[in-house]
Amino acid sequence: MKELTSQIPDEYDDEDNLEKKLEKFFDRQSGVIEEVLQSNEIIDVFQDDFEMLGEDDAGSGDKLTTNLKFERVFNDPRHQRRINCIRFHPTDDSIVAGSLIEDISYNDRISLSGKNMDSSILFWNLKDIYMSKPIFELQAPFEITVFEFHPQKPNIIVCGLMNGQIALFILETDYNTKYIQNKSDRDVPCFKTRIMSSIDKTHKSLVLDIKFIPSSMTLEKMAIAKKNESKEVNFFITSGEDGQIIFWDSRYA
Repeated sequence: MKELTSQIPDEYDDEDNLEKKLEKFFDRQSGVIEEVLQSNEIIDVFQDDFEMLGEDDAGSGDKLTTNLKFERVFNDPRHQRRINCIRFHPTDDSIVAGSLIEDISYNDRISLSGKNMDSSILFWNLKDIYMSKPIFELQAPFEITVFEFHPQKPNIIVCGLMNGQIALFILETDYNTKYIQNKSDRDVPCFKTRIMSSIDKTHKSLVLDIKFIPSSMTLEKMAIAKKNESKEVNFFITSGEDGQIIFWDSRYA
Protein backbone atom coordinates (compact mmCIF):
# COMPACT_ATOMS: atom_id res chain seq x y z
CA MET A 1 0.00 0.00 0.00
CA LYS A 2 2.90 2.36 0.68
CA GLU A 3 4.24 1.85 -2.83
CA LEU A 4 0.81 2.72 -4.24
CA THR A 5 0.28 5.81 -2.14
CA SER A 6 3.76 7.11 -2.82
CA GLN A 7 2.74 7.71 -6.43
CA ILE A 8 -0.33 9.73 -5.48
CA PRO A 9 -0.11 13.55 -5.77
CA ASP A 10 0.63 15.68 -2.71
CA GLU A 11 -3.00 16.52 -2.01
CA TYR A 12 -3.64 12.80 -1.45
CA ASP A 13 -0.55 11.99 0.57
CA ASP A 14 -2.45 11.17 3.73
CA GLU A 15 -1.77 7.44 3.67
CA ASP A 16 -3.82 6.55 6.71
CA ASN A 17 -6.86 8.39 5.39
CA LEU A 18 -6.53 6.74 1.98
CA GLU A 19 -6.25 3.27 3.50
CA LYS A 20 -9.39 3.84 5.53
CA LYS A 21 -11.27 4.92 2.41
CA LEU A 22 -10.10 1.84 0.56
CA GLU A 23 -11.15 -0.41 3.43
CA LYS A 24 -14.62 1.16 3.49
CA PHE A 25 -14.91 0.79 -0.28
CA PHE A 26 -14.03 -2.92 -0.20
CA ASP A 27 -16.39 -3.46 2.74
CA ARG A 28 -19.24 -1.93 0.75
CA GLN A 29 -18.49 -3.84 -2.45
CA SER A 30 -17.42 -7.19 -1.02
CA GLY A 31 -20.95 -8.60 -1.17
CA VAL A 32 -21.36 -7.70 -4.83
CA ILE A 33 -17.93 -9.10 -5.73
CA GLU A 34 -18.68 -12.35 -3.90
CA GLU A 35 -22.03 -12.70 -5.69
CA VAL A 36 -20.42 -12.18 -9.10
CA LEU A 37 -17.71 -14.75 -8.40
CA GLN A 38 -20.28 -17.31 -7.25
CA SER A 39 -22.41 -16.67 -10.34
CA ASN A 40 -19.44 -17.32 -12.60
CA GLU A 41 -18.95 -20.70 -10.93
CA ILE A 42 -22.62 -21.69 -11.24
CA ILE A 43 -23.41 -20.43 -14.77
CA ASP A 44 -21.61 -21.71 -17.85
CA VAL A 45 -20.98 -18.46 -19.70
CA PHE A 46 -19.95 -20.41 -22.82
CA GLN A 47 -23.18 -22.39 -23.02
CA ASP A 48 -25.25 -22.07 -26.18
CA ASP A 49 -28.71 -21.10 -24.93
CA PHE A 50 -30.36 -22.28 -28.15
CA GLU A 51 -29.25 -25.85 -27.49
CA MET A 52 -31.79 -25.96 -24.65
CA LEU A 53 -34.70 -25.34 -27.02
CA GLY A 54 -34.56 -28.87 -28.39
CA GLU A 55 -35.09 -30.07 -31.95
CA ASP A 56 -38.05 -31.37 -33.91
CA ASP A 57 -36.45 -34.77 -34.50
CA ALA A 58 -35.15 -35.23 -30.95
CA GLY A 59 -36.93 -38.41 -30.01
CA SER A 60 -34.22 -40.03 -27.95
CA GLY A 61 -34.89 -37.84 -24.93
CA ASP A 62 -31.38 -36.40 -24.88
CA LYS A 63 -32.68 -32.90 -25.68
CA LEU A 64 -34.92 -30.67 -23.65
CA THR A 65 -38.31 -30.09 -25.25
CA THR A 66 -39.30 -26.55 -26.08
CA ASN A 67 -42.37 -24.71 -24.85
CA LEU A 68 -42.53 -22.59 -28.00
CA LYS A 69 -45.72 -23.26 -29.91
CA PHE A 70 -46.18 -22.58 -33.60
CA GLU A 71 -49.40 -20.67 -34.31
CA ARG A 72 -49.58 -19.55 -37.94
CA VAL A 73 -47.82 -17.78 -40.77
CA PHE A 74 -48.62 -14.26 -41.94
CA ASN A 75 -48.30 -14.09 -45.70
CA ASP A 76 -46.89 -11.55 -48.09
CA PRO A 77 -49.24 -11.46 -51.11
CA ARG A 78 -46.24 -11.33 -53.48
CA HIS A 79 -44.38 -14.27 -51.83
CA GLN A 80 -41.04 -13.00 -53.15
CA ARG A 81 -39.88 -10.62 -50.43
CA ARG A 82 -38.36 -10.87 -46.97
CA ILE A 83 -39.07 -8.88 -43.81
CA ASN A 84 -36.36 -6.32 -43.11
CA CYS A 85 -37.82 -4.47 -40.10
CA ILE A 86 -40.74 -5.23 -37.77
CA ARG A 87 -42.56 -3.04 -35.24
CA PHE A 88 -45.59 -3.39 -32.99
CA HIS A 89 -48.22 -0.66 -33.01
CA PRO A 90 -47.46 1.66 -30.04
CA THR A 91 -51.05 1.76 -28.73
CA ASP A 92 -52.50 -1.52 -30.04
CA ASP A 93 -50.29 -4.56 -29.44
CA SER A 94 -52.54 -6.74 -31.61
CA ILE A 95 -51.28 -4.91 -34.72
CA VAL A 96 -47.83 -5.71 -36.06
CA ALA A 97 -46.17 -4.10 -39.08
CA GLY A 98 -43.23 -5.27 -41.13
CA SER A 99 -41.30 -3.72 -44.01
CA LEU A 100 -40.49 -6.04 -46.90
CA ILE A 101 -37.69 -5.82 -49.46
CA GLU A 102 -36.75 -7.96 -52.45
CA ASP A 103 -35.13 -11.25 -51.46
CA ILE A 104 -32.02 -10.92 -53.60
CA SER A 105 -28.31 -11.42 -53.00
CA TYR A 106 -25.92 -8.66 -52.00
CA ASN A 107 -24.21 -8.71 -55.42
CA ASP A 108 -27.55 -8.41 -57.22
CA ARG A 109 -28.50 -5.52 -54.96
CA ILE A 110 -25.23 -3.73 -55.79
CA SER A 111 -25.86 -4.13 -59.51
CA LEU A 112 -29.35 -2.65 -59.08
CA SER A 113 -28.14 0.24 -56.90
CA GLY A 114 -29.82 3.53 -57.79
CA LYS A 115 -32.78 1.91 -59.51
CA ASN A 116 -36.30 2.22 -58.18
CA MET A 117 -37.29 -0.89 -56.27
CA ASP A 118 -40.58 -0.30 -54.52
CA SER A 119 -41.08 -1.53 -50.99
CA SER A 120 -43.99 -2.00 -48.62
CA ILE A 121 -44.95 -2.00 -44.97
CA LEU A 122 -47.63 -4.59 -44.34
CA PHE A 123 -49.94 -4.53 -41.31
CA TRP A 124 -51.32 -7.73 -39.79
CA ASN A 125 -53.96 -8.30 -37.11
CA LEU A 126 -52.66 -10.81 -34.55
CA LYS A 127 -56.05 -11.29 -32.91
CA ASP A 128 -57.73 -12.73 -36.00
CA ILE A 129 -56.45 -16.31 -36.03
CA TYR A 130 -58.33 -17.13 -39.23
CA MET A 131 -56.80 -14.36 -41.30
CA SER A 132 -53.22 -14.41 -42.55
CA LYS A 133 -53.34 -11.72 -45.22
CA PRO A 134 -52.43 -8.10 -44.37
CA ILE A 135 -55.14 -5.65 -43.40
CA PHE A 136 -53.49 -2.86 -45.42
CA GLU A 137 -50.24 -1.82 -47.05
CA LEU A 138 -48.01 1.26 -47.18
CA GLN A 139 -45.93 1.60 -50.34
CA ALA A 140 -42.70 3.57 -50.89
CA PRO A 141 -40.79 4.18 -54.15
CA PHE A 142 -37.53 2.80 -52.71
CA GLU A 143 -36.82 -0.12 -50.41
CA ILE A 144 -37.55 0.61 -46.74
CA THR A 145 -34.59 -0.28 -44.53
CA VAL A 146 -36.12 0.84 -41.20
CA PHE A 147 -39.28 2.51 -39.94
CA GLU A 148 -40.70 3.85 -36.68
CA PHE A 149 -44.12 4.89 -35.36
CA HIS A 150 -44.52 8.36 -33.89
CA PRO A 151 -44.82 7.58 -30.14
CA GLN A 152 -47.71 10.04 -29.59
CA LYS A 153 -49.27 10.07 -33.07
CA PRO A 154 -49.13 6.50 -34.39
CA ASN A 155 -50.85 7.59 -37.59
CA ILE A 156 -47.48 9.15 -38.54
CA ILE A 157 -44.91 6.59 -39.67
CA VAL A 158 -41.33 7.61 -40.48
CA CYS A 159 -39.36 5.43 -42.89
CA GLY A 160 -35.69 5.31 -43.85
CA LEU A 161 -35.05 4.26 -47.44
CA MET A 162 -32.27 2.39 -49.19
CA ASN A 163 -31.26 5.51 -51.16
CA GLY A 164 -30.87 7.60 -47.96
CA GLN A 165 -34.13 9.55 -48.13
CA ILE A 166 -36.69 9.84 -45.34
CA ALA A 167 -40.34 9.12 -46.15
CA LEU A 168 -43.41 9.94 -44.06
CA PHE A 169 -46.79 8.27 -44.13
CA ILE A 170 -49.60 10.29 -42.54
CA LEU A 171 -52.73 8.18 -42.14
CA GLU A 172 -56.17 8.72 -40.69
CA THR A 173 -56.04 8.79 -36.89
CA ASP A 174 -58.37 5.76 -36.61
CA TYR A 175 -56.72 3.71 -39.36
CA ASN A 176 -55.91 0.74 -37.12
CA THR A 177 -59.57 0.21 -36.17
CA LYS A 178 -60.95 1.20 -39.59
CA TYR A 179 -59.02 -1.41 -41.56
CA ILE A 180 -58.78 -4.12 -38.93
CA GLN A 181 -62.18 -5.41 -40.05
CA ASN A 182 -61.04 -5.84 -43.65
CA LYS A 183 -61.82 -9.52 -44.16
CA SER A 184 -62.91 -9.44 -47.78
CA ASP A 185 -61.13 -11.31 -50.56
CA ARG A 186 -60.49 -8.10 -52.43
CA ASP A 187 -57.05 -6.56 -52.82
CA VAL A 188 -55.37 -5.22 -49.69
CA PRO A 189 -55.88 -1.42 -49.35
CA CYS A 190 -52.68 0.39 -50.35
CA PHE A 191 -51.44 3.89 -49.42
CA LYS A 192 -48.60 5.83 -51.02
CA THR A 193 -45.87 7.93 -49.40
CA ARG A 194 -47.14 11.33 -48.27
CA ILE A 195 -43.85 13.23 -47.90
CA MET A 196 -40.22 12.55 -48.82
CA SER A 197 -37.03 14.40 -47.88
CA SER A 198 -35.07 16.32 -50.49
CA ILE A 199 -32.43 14.12 -52.14
CA ASP A 200 -29.71 16.75 -51.62
CA LYS A 201 -30.47 17.28 -47.91
CA THR A 202 -30.54 13.76 -46.61
CA HIS A 203 -28.29 10.71 -46.18
CA LYS A 204 -26.03 9.72 -49.05
CA SER A 205 -26.48 6.03 -48.38
CA LEU A 206 -29.06 3.75 -46.77
CA VAL A 207 -30.70 4.76 -43.48
CA LEU A 208 -29.71 2.47 -40.59
CA ASP A 209 -31.89 3.62 -37.68
CA ILE A 210 -34.61 6.06 -36.59
CA LYS A 211 -35.27 7.23 -33.02
CA PHE A 212 -37.70 9.83 -31.68
CA ILE A 213 -36.36 12.22 -29.06
CA PRO A 214 -38.11 11.64 -25.66
CA SER A 215 -40.98 13.94 -24.65
CA SER A 216 -38.90 15.34 -21.78
CA MET A 217 -36.51 16.98 -24.25
CA THR A 218 -36.78 19.34 -27.20
CA LEU A 219 -34.28 20.92 -29.56
CA GLU A 220 -33.50 24.49 -30.46
CA LYS A 221 -31.47 25.71 -33.42
CA MET A 222 -28.10 24.00 -33.89
CA ALA A 223 -29.56 20.94 -32.13
CA ILE A 224 -29.21 22.46 -28.66
CA ALA A 225 -31.24 20.38 -26.20
CA LYS A 226 -33.46 21.87 -23.53
CA LYS A 227 -36.29 20.77 -21.24
CA ASN A 228 -39.59 20.26 -23.04
CA GLU A 229 -42.38 21.89 -21.04
CA SER A 230 -45.14 20.86 -23.47
CA LYS A 231 -44.12 17.16 -23.48
CA GLU A 232 -44.97 17.04 -27.18
CA VAL A 233 -42.72 14.85 -29.33
CA ASN A 234 -41.64 16.64 -32.51
CA PHE A 235 -38.05 15.67 -33.27
CA PHE A 236 -36.49 12.44 -34.45
CA ILE A 237 -32.94 11.39 -35.32
CA THR A 238 -31.72 9.22 -38.18
CA SER A 239 -28.36 7.55 -38.70
CA GLY A 240 -27.06 6.40 -42.06
CA GLU A 241 -24.41 4.21 -43.57
CA ASP A 242 -22.77 7.44 -44.76
CA GLY A 243 -21.75 8.19 -41.14
CA GLN A 244 -24.18 11.08 -40.70
CA ILE A 245 -26.63 11.65 -37.84
CA ILE A 246 -29.42 14.01 -38.91
CA PHE A 247 -32.03 15.74 -36.75
CA TRP A 248 -35.54 16.20 -38.17
CA ASP A 249 -38.58 18.20 -37.07
CA SER A 250 -41.84 16.38 -37.84
CA ARG A 251 -43.84 19.63 -37.51
CA TYR A 252 -42.57 20.71 -40.92
CA ALA A 253 -43.94 17.58 -42.56
